[in-house]
Amino acid sequence: MTGKLAGNRLLAVLGLLSFCMAQSQHAHGMEKGMSEIGFLFSYSHQTVTVEGNEVVDPIDSVMLSGTYGYLLTSLFEPSIGLAGSYMRQAGEDTMIVDLTPGLLLNLTTLSKELVPYAGVRVGAAYVNLGGSEFGFVWSLGGGLRYMAAANVSLNFEAGYKQYILDVDGKSTHLDFIPISAGISVFF
Repeated sequence: MTGKLAGNRLLAVLGLLSFCMAQSQHAHGMEKGMSEIGFLFSYSHQTVTVEGNEVVDPIDSVMLSGTYGYLLTSLFEPSIGLAGSYMRQAGEDTMIVDLTPGLLLNLTTLSKELVPYAGVRVGAAYVNLGGSEFGFVWSLGGGLRYMAAANVSLNFEAGYKQYILDVDGKSTHLDFIPISAGISVFF
């Protein structure tokens, strides 16, 4: 009985969410069949953890990323992203490049110009951390689009991003908390 009640509540919440999103998506020009090209510049505070122990002081880094997305509906937008990060700590440079497919949800508009969004990405990364390593990356993020024109948005975003590597047989995690700003063009 409890499982059935929880299932019904979940369906009701999803139905309400879908209804609310459908009511205002066409007001801001992001419609089914459109493509998006976006760029974000990010500042991040990062930690490095090896075998569960933080090994260096937190590092500040910058990242530039580009994405291509296609709106299956005004709500669901699968995308592919390419990002590059640079950081310097204790005189050493570290470069990271990642390729991440993802899914973005363009949520109900707050007004004609403001569109909140949330997304998830999972992919592969190349990390030059004293030696070259390939690993796994995942991220969660959300933000707010300001529709500056019918087909242009200014984007502000925050999130969490984690790289999972095997460095010299040790599980190594790079954890980022990026704050980002950028621009998207819809066509």
